[in-house]
Amino acid sequence: IEKHRVAAIPGNAFGLEKGCYLRIAYGSLETSTAHEAIHRLIAGLTELQKAS
Repeated sequence: IEKHRVAAIPGNAFGLEKGCYLRIAYGSLETSTAHEAIHRLIAGLTELQKAS
């Protein structure tokens, strides 16, 4: 959250116990804001994957 400025909620918080899911809320974002959010999410997930 702090480094990439993106937050996600694990799927098990919404009853998805099996698998690896994230719930992402994007609401009424402007297209440019949504693109930036996706790039930040990808960067954060990529960094987590490399660290594991």
